[in-house]
Amino acid sequence: MARRQRTAEACTTQRAATRSLTRCGAGLVKRLLISVCALASVAGSQSGRVLVEVKADRSRYFVQQVVRVTLRVRVERSFLEKNLIQPFRRELQLPLRVDAQWLDRLPHAAILPTTKGAPVLVVNGKLATARRIDDGTQSLVVFELVRSYLPERPGTLSLAAPRVRYSYATKFRDDFLNGRLPDDRHEGDAVGPKLELDVAVLPDGAPTEFTGAVGRFTVRADAAPRELRAGESLKLSVTIEGKGNLMQFAPPSLAELDGFHVRGSVEASDANQRTIVYDLAALRSDVHQVPPISFAFFDPGPPPGYLTLHTRAIAIKVSGTTAAIVEPVRSTPERRPIAGVNDIFGIRTSHAAEPNKLSVGAVAVAITSPWLLAVLAFGLWRYAEQRRRRGPPPPDGVALFRERAKTASVRTAFVEFLAARLACPAAAVIGPELSKRLANAGVDNESARQADALTGELVAELYGGTHGNRSTEAATLVAKLDAAWRETP
Repeated sequence: MARRQRTAEACTTQRAATRSLTRCGAGLVKRLLISVCALASVAGSQSGRVLVEVKADRSRYFVQQVVRVTLRVRVERSFLEKNLIQPFRRELQLPLRVDAQWLDRLPHAAILPTTKGAPVLVVNGKLATARRIDDGTQSLVVFELVRSYLPERPGTLSLAAPRVRYSYATKFRDDFLNGRLPDDRHEGDAVGPKLELDVAVLPDGAPTEFTGAVGRFTVRADAAPRELRAGESLKLSVTIEGKGNLMQFAPPSLAELDGFHVRGSVEASDANQRTIVYDLAALRSDVHQVPPISFAFFDPGPPPGYLTLHTRAIAIKVSGTTAAIVEPVRSTPERRPIAGVNDIFGIRTSHAAEPNKLSVGAVAVAITSPWLLAVLAFGLWRYAEQRRRRGPPPPDGVALFRERAKTASVRTAFVEFLAARLACPAAAVIGPELSKRLANAGVDNESARQADALTGELVAELYGGTHGNRSTEAATLVAKLDAAWRETP
């Protein structure tokens, strides 16, 4: 009987413990569900408060056509002012972190310089500027980052989806030393769309005046003075305005301008204008005008196509006789003859030879001279014939590169070296399939690839890219390319 009673008490105790554990477990599960729902509520309430957009002017471009891409960030004004947390001690106008590598570097395209300003946000781990715009919405704050690129070859420009990360809180406390501090810090992000842009090669049929200009331009010219004498020079200003690769094409060539000799030119430019000032010497008094200057460019359209513009003729008056334009010659002082140094001495200039007394040597020379002359003439003819078949030897490319680099940039010297070897204008070097063109000209594939890569990096420096001093690398590659071309039959 006592044993049965103890068994009943044990069962009652076990059931009570089980009910207690069940109530505790249910309470724990309930609290966890409440916490998860609270977090989901916070995350759901913040989603959509930061939006990212990416857009380009068009979806299809041409090589060397300016590609303008805009990344736009929209933030709810109340969320920006009340919830976003500054990432650094330095307060930013837009406390966001943008991850988009194409804002700093885009393969197969050069980035054009951007306008500098005060830091607004963080881009790829660095402080960066952005422009605030007013889209007419009072509840949103809108910033945009704009990048312009020049495609260097046909293909596809791929811009990965940008990600904007930020930290926010819903509860804050005031700290005496550190000011406003978050109590419930959360991390959020917003992802924009990726972008793929097609790049096509320029079509055939370019006019002879085309030097690589791609965009939409106008051209005008002016000259001063309008009255001059033959041999004197005037300044011809050719101004090109518009939107496109304004600084990347060669200026119009006036080498064949009838009645004038081009002594040189200088340039000046700003955002949408480029002015080339030519120093022209008038050659004849019968020259009555500066002829129209032709300027050709490729208009991406629509519809796309090549256009050629002409400036108006400029009336001038040239007086005097015909002028011979002679390049200045450096004069050398007359040297005083010094016997044994710069003067042949010991030769009698008087008629001291006895006409009737000929030596044996003189007779032998007189007899053999015709045969010696014939052999010498034949040897010179063979040498000239071999030289004619081989063509003139190429100049020393390394020496020419180093000499040019003294007065111009490494980029200019290197591009002009390639232009001379490829027999094309310097502006035509920077273009698609440079490595293939070098390989076709006799350069091995590895050297052609290195030259293509170095050209792209040197051109990128023109738009803000930094690669350090490349003169040694360029000189080494010039020597390698020059040796390859000399070995080419």
